[in-house]
Amino acid sequence: MAERWTTGRKVMDDVETQEPVGPVSRSVSQSYGKDVMPSYDIFESFEFHLNRAAIASSAALTRCLAPFDLTPVQWALLAGLKRNGDSTPTDLVSFLDRDLPATVRLIWKLEDRGLLRRKKNPVDARSYIVSLTPSGHTLLRKLAPRVSRIREAAGEQLPQEELRQLLEAIKGLRSAYAGVFEEEYPTASRRGSSQHN
Repeated sequence: MAERWTTGRKVMDDVETQEPVGPVSRSVSQSYGKDVMPSYDIFESFEFHLNRAAIASSAALTRCLAPFDLTPVQWALLAGLKRNGDSTPTDLVSFLDRDLPATVRLIWKLEDRGLLRRKKNPVDARSYIVSLTPSGHTLLRKLAPRVSRIREAAGEQLPQEELRQLLEAIKGLRSAYAGVFEEEYPTASRRGSSQHN
């Protein structure tokens, strides 16, 4: 009997009559041998397109900030200070979801540019307080209309109420994904956070 390749597994013609899905599935199936693989197309999966949307959004933000010589994470730190007020490095670690050394390097870079300043922490002498300078506030005001264009692009695809619901759903998914494989690779989620300062 002739063998046919279908959704990631090898079957016999008289057992299953699904159409072949192409060379990608053939190579994956060969890697797994006769083991049955999950029958879904990764390129049409929710996770794949969520990641692609995040990459596209990040690329748009990178282009938006490039004329001001800022990276997305540097902008996020400045915007976080504007929203939350004076903060310690530990506060910023939690807000940015980055490790402390990477956050401290960010602070130094932005301080060198005169966009923020450090002062002694009156509560803890081992720490310090980070705050925006007038230059930092001015830069954020200049950036506001440019950054809003990214949200407007999303608004052209979805009504505001659906965007709000999507935001809440993504927040929930972020929490759900955070625990996946964490027991096997507890440092992996932080490993990439020290890059692209």
